[in-house]
Amino acid sequence: MAARNEDEENLSDTGNLAFTVDTHLLRELGALLVGRDSTALVELIKNAYDADATRVTVHGESLQAHGTISVNDDGHGMTYDDFTEKFLRIAGRSKESGPRRSPRYARKFTGAKGIGRLSSHKLGERLTLESSPDPSVLNRTAHPNGFRALIDWPQIENSTKSIDATRLIRATPTAGSGEFGTLLSVGSLYSGWSARQLNNFLAEVRSTRPDSALIAPFPARMFAGQALLPQIEIADTGPEDPGFEIEMSGEFAGTESQWPTLLSQAGWAIEIDARGHTEVKYRVTPSIRTVREFPEAQQRDFSWRRPSAEPRFVARIFVRDPNADRALKDVLTKFAKEASGVRVFFEGFRVLPYGTPRNDWLGIDREYTVRRSVDLLGVSGAGIEPPSEADERTYRLPNGSYFGGVFLRDAESGGLQMVVNREGFLPGDSFDQITDIISRAINIVTRMRAALGAQRRLLERERVANDLVVGPVSPSDRGAGSLGPTQTRPEAIRNLIEAGRESASALRQTPVLQEESLRVHLATVERVLGAVEAESDAASDEQAQLRVLAGLGTQLGAFVHEVNGVLGQANTISDALDRLIDICQAPDVPGDVAKRLRSIRRAQSELVGALDRQAVYLSDSLGAEARRRRSRQKISERWSTATRLLGNAATRRGIELTSAIPPELRSPPMFAAELNVILTNLLSNAIKAASRGGESGRVVRASASKEAGRIVVRVENTGDAVKIEDGERWFKPFETTTSEVDEALGQGLGLGLPLTRRIIEEYGGEIYFAEPDPAMATCVEFWLPSN
Repeated sequence: MAARNEDEENLSDTGNLAFTVDTHLLRELGALLVGRDSTALVELIKNAYDADATRVTVHGESLQAHGTISVNDDGHGMTYDDFTEKFLRIAGRSKESGPRRSPRYARKFTGAKGIGRLSSHKLGERLTLESSPDPSVLNRTAHPNGFRALIDWPQIENSTKSIDATRLIRATPTAGSGEFGTLLSVGSLYSGWSARQLNNFLAEVRSTRPDSALIAPFPARMFAGQALLPQIEIADTGPEDPGFEIEMSGEFAGTESQWPTLLSQAGWAIEIDARGHTEVKYRVTPSIRTVREFPEAQQRDFSWRRPSAEPRFVARIFVRDPNADRALKDVLTKFAKEASGVRVFFEGFRVLPYGTPRNDWLGIDREYTVRRSVDLLGVSGAGIEPPSEADERTYRLPNGSYFGGVFLRDAESGGLQMVVNREGFLPGDSFDQITDIISRAINIVTRMRAALGAQRRLLERERVANDLVVGPVSPSDRGAGSLGPTQTRPEAIRNLIEAGRESASALRQTPVLQEESLRVHLATVERVLGAVEAESDAASDEQAQLRVLAGLGTQLGAFVHEVNGVLGQANTISDALDRLIDICQAPDVPGDVAKRLRSIRRAQSELVGALDRQAVYLSDSLGAEARRRRSRQKISERWSTATRLLGNAATRRGIELTSAIPPELRSPPMFAAELNVILTNLLSNAIKAASRGGESGRVVRASASKEAGRIVVRVENTGDAVKIEDGERWFKPFETTTSEVDEALGQGLGLGLPLTRRIIEEYGGEIYFAEPDPAMATCVEFWLPSN
């Protein structure tokens, strides 16, 4: 201590010294500190919000050619003095003092570090500012001038002077005008933007503020119950605040929001009220479409005692129905990928990267992949009795099935601190508690869905059991057909047959049967009983096979879930490969590296495409809508389902698939899965036969018509011919000409045509080999009644 004091005395006469800061710090705090371009732009938008703007227009121009981005707001603007004393003061404290609210609408400030203005350095070389202040808001009586200014970042960085010594920023006072606000233009963008970069950028900027679907009251036509959070207030602001709107123009102009369509496919809504000091409230509400499928589905409330009082927040999450309309899949695929995930909003602005496709901050995909059973320790509420763990694992959904937001305010954030680069919060107990609360909500709805599925299967088993079991029997009335309560239908049929034979044998001993005609009739009855017995044995064998197939179908449903999980991971790999390919365009990267990556990317795309086709087909055939009721199916749509599945196999073999099926032609009421099986089997066989023909003119053609009360469908192909007189052979089980294994067509077992005939005949139709058109080699034709 004494030595230190002596040093201080020895240095006391060296003069007043100060730290100096090199201009390179501006790049460190701007271009290098901000993580991504979209984050930089959002920081400029937040500045407009803090300036009490009600509208901000973001305009992009010539983006592929290092063009310009401008941000124009109608806020209270800045004076020339504000620019020189505040804007140019790095890490200033103007937003830290006082109430930290905007002067006009009392908005809680979103910025506090004093470095957000430097984010323009991330985007381009030059920043031009024009501002006109509102003296009444700023309470300015003197020097209410606006200004124009130019900041040339490369020129400043190239200066050898320190920041305090820099005199390179040019600014000119301007006379005030009647229109208030600020225009920031970032010119000479550092890089030209590709279409993919622009789309990713727009997706992140469009999600800066939550869509009204996330915060408005539930549409009454979509959800079966009252909302726990009728209207969500996303920010701490004054009562006179008219709101804040972001408009994208120029090359940033986008399409209309598809949130209403996405919301129509929601199966459930989860609401969380975590504003209580000791209790978190959950409400899970089924959609109308879910109630139609599961009439026993109900809105339910739950609660959980939280370990600490903060942070306090609200959240709303929608769960997309896994069996949503397939017709909307192609329309929504891109938008759903862009909008999926649970986002986090702080004072009304999104906090990246939470909820982006590659940021599963809740671990939903991890739980989905490993199929871990849910954990609801401490959650209270009726209706979450655990089904089997296998059920719960099967009903987990990937991250892409959840769409929602967590809404935090600064005053209730419980010490949450955003990292300096404005992406994410610092790790700690507060953020861990948010994760814990939201994860419980996901687990609650998973268990509710699993419980409904288990209940549905139990009811189905009871129905089947009731169909198989019939009333009591006694020796005296066996002929009447009454059977014991533990007898199944095959046993009942055998007992009835035996009773008939005993009666026939007894009749033979009676004198009345001496007449020849009666003996003939009795012999006929005995032959009929023998035929019924044979059919009963065959039906019993078939029923055993159906039970095996039902078990395989259940496992197949789980397999589809697994395939969808693999698809999610494959898409993540695709994005990573795309980024690597972009990086490898740099001059210092050997050219063969990018070439090899593109080859890997093509192979990976083919794999993803194959998996997606199989998953879509299986979902279409196994989904609840396909199994719930019979309906008149559009034959052309079912044929399209088959061609989507097998189209690649046909293309590889040089086969052209054509269709002349009228779009309005419908089948009789039947299950979609049945017509899928019929047409897929016929198309698969036709592709195999056509591929064994010549090298040119390989064609498979489908046509259909309505004739005399029948729907007639023909599938013809070139290549191998089948003689009509030999056609019946191929409808026998295990008759096949296929020996090779194809990844899409498989190796034929000879069961496709027999199964197809069985389905068609159950609807009163027929299937057979018919005379093909002159240009074709083989034709399979079937008909179904049109009524």
